[in-house]
Amino acid sequence: MESVRIKTNTPRSYYADEDQTAEMFSLVDATISELEHALSAGWITSVDLVARYLRRISMYDAAGLNLSAIPILNPAVFDEAAASDARRAAGLPARPLEGIPYLVKDSIKVKGMTVASGSPAFENLVATEDAACVQVLREAGAVLLGRTNMPAMAYGGMQRGSYGRAESPYNQEYLTAAYASGSSNGSATATTANFCAFSLGSETVSSGRSPASNNSIIAYTPSKGLLPLRGVWPLYPTCDVLVPHTRTMSDLFRVLDVLAVVDKTPVGDFWNEQKIVPLPSVETIRPRLFDELKEGSALRGKRIGVPSMYIGGKDPLPDKVCTRPSVLKLWERTKDALEACGATVVEVDFPMVTTYEAKASLGELVSVKDLPEGWHSVERCQLVAHSWDDFLAANGQPGLDSLACVDPETIFPLAPGSLRGAPDAANQLRWHEMVEYPKNKPDSIFEIPNIEQAIKALENARKETFEQWMDSQGLDVVVFPANGDIGCANADVDLEASLYAWKNGVKYSNGNREIRHLGIPTVSVPMGVMEDTNMPINLTFAGKAYEDTKLLRYAYAFEEFTHYRQVPPRVPKLDSDVVRTTGNQQSSSVQAQVELPGVTITEQSKFIKDSIVYVEVKGNLQCSHDAQLKQLVCYINGELIDPRLDGNGWSLTATYPVSARDSTWSRWTSPALVQTIVVIVAHTNTGQTAGKLLSGSLSHRRSKMDVQDSHTLLYLLAYIRNESYHILNHCQNLFVQVLFLQLFQRKEWHPANGSRNR
Repeated sequence: MESVRIKTNTPRSYYADEDQTAEMFSLVDATISELEHALSAGWITSVDLVARYLRRISMYDAAGLNLSAIPILNPAVFDEAAASDARRAAGLPARPLEGIPYLVKDSIKVKGMTVASGSPAFENLVATEDAACVQVLREAGAVLLGRTNMPAMAYGGMQRGSYGRAESPYNQEYLTAAYASGSSNGSATATTANFCAFSLGSETVSSGRSPASNNSIIAYTPSKGLLPLRGVWPLYPTCDVLVPHTRTMSDLFRVLDVLAVVDKTPVGDFWNEQKIVPLPSVETIRPRLFDELKEGSALRGKRIGVPSMYIGGKDPLPDKVCTRPSVLKLWERTKDALEACGATVVEVDFPMVTTYEAKASLGELVSVKDLPEGWHSVERCQLVAHSWDDFLAANGQPGLDSLACVDPETIFPLAPGSLRGAPDAANQLRWHEMVEYPKNKPDSIFEIPNIEQAIKALENARKETFEQWMDSQGLDVVVFPANGDIGCANADVDLEASLYAWKNGVKYSNGNREIRHLGIPTVSVPMGVMEDTNMPINLTFAGKAYEDTKLLRYAYAFEEFTHYRQVPPRVPKLDSDVVRTTGNQQSSSVQAQVELPGVTITEQSKFIKDSIVYVEVKGNLQCSHDAQLKQLVCYINGELIDPRLDGNGWSLTATYPVSARDSTWSRWTSPALVQTIVVIVAHTNTGQTAGKLLSGSLSHRRSKMDVQDSHTLLYLLAYIRNESYHILNHCQNLFVQVLFLQLFQRKEWHPANGSRNR
């Protein structure tokens, strides 16, 4: 079988325009507003936008650098993009995030996809409904690309979960998140690497802030109850928050316009379900549009406190904060910038931290006045077990609708060869007790003994040790470097690296457990890149609960003045990231006047012979009398392949040496690393994009000489809807059909498929 490569009459990339005089913009670090403008102007379609992001994912995440940020792609991604493009073509008003591709953490429910939360125990758990956050994003027109990597149950940071972990796109020698708390590592890595427009993570200790800092992106951790948590796997319900990850504050505002809404059925959303302490409604906190917070002078005249312990100054606690000199150097530049914005910066103590951690050296990790005796232990067992059991019951999957169904050894196993590290003994979850808990649990989580006293104590601790202290110091906001240093990438297997990764200032984001436990809102903004490690670090803005809009104003003003974000150097711009901005406008009124084309897949196969992989896809093209095929462009794993045309038929044949990518998926690694992504783009000369394709039957052939695993499937994941394929609108007066084909090895089931019933 002949291997066909690029011919001289085929452009280097379908996406890159050969006219060097044409006006263009790049998808790399494009803002949501820029993407929306490109979609509205007809320069690009959502389908095309998805295809371009998929090429970056193919080149850098699932191959090449193997960043492993996105282990599972959404099988319906092109259906969602098609629906968005169809709305535009029909002349319907664009919704707030119309056609914008995004990602979600693996702990967030998407109907029909697995929601393993990175845990072997839940690899087969399929979401029966969307999480509240996914629901509102779907209604706003956003297009889900897939799911991001995380450690099992978000219980940690850079421990390898079922699908491995994400790696740094800045420096492969360092972690992309804090080792002890950075579970949204895939979300932040994917966002900074421009694999999506934005992503959703979550945080219980520093799981949203930490990876944001290590990846030079924005993270917002809201006050309790402001962003909906229904359908997100809980960890510690008293601490959990949803965390949007974006590359700019402006992007964050666009996302918050959609996310910051009241969930009328907040089942499993602890703070929105509880009636023990009154909380403000998000409707009374948020502005009508978050763009109203764009005030470049917001820091003028403000008094800013920076805790001495985080900038190498006085630290009264025995466990001193470890701060790298290059972090301190960035802080000095940042202080100058804040003062240039018109603020006064003063060094302060930090009683919220020193009070909370006063007895930590004695093994008492939480020191909060009036907190019930033993409450920390309850939060690490009964509270978690109750919330997990409720989550499973609400999902209602037979055989996996209770925590009692689960083998405790499979919830958080360490990957082979991994060190346990140096976690606090009192901070450990008790897996065996937890799976027994449902047998005698009360009807409601709010019936757990002493929960009312505990919630009131935590609320009072924030008010007394933080908010009243801010008033006494005359502070408008508190800022500090997001972390003192970053652990090495081998912290999971090397003892010396592990010990350093567990140091104070390195293991968590600064502020440690108390920021989330007491409910302090923060915004994390890029502060620069350390000169000795080439790793980014952020500045944290922290303020009073439910004064989130003030923090957002301050963070925007700082970002607007500094622009300290740097694009990760390991994932440079591709030719397909370039979008031409002239001569592409489409008239939706024309689209209804032309018979729409179709592409039929007639055969697909992949097999291995003599250490060579053979991939073949065949199909037919049907065009109206007004339309002619202009070009068929195909990519395999991001590399351009030349197809063969024969009248209305076409075939794609490619060969390449067998590699680890063609092996069977094994736990602790991303399933994407053993997938082959094929993108086929058909152009006609009329610019109309709709049509029907029948799903081709699976074909797998094995040579007698083949000793490889023969359980290979070819999945057509793009444009699939009820066994048919739909061609979507493309902007450049061309018909476009993008068929996203996933070929992967499997035995009984492969987690990359996203669900067991697909």
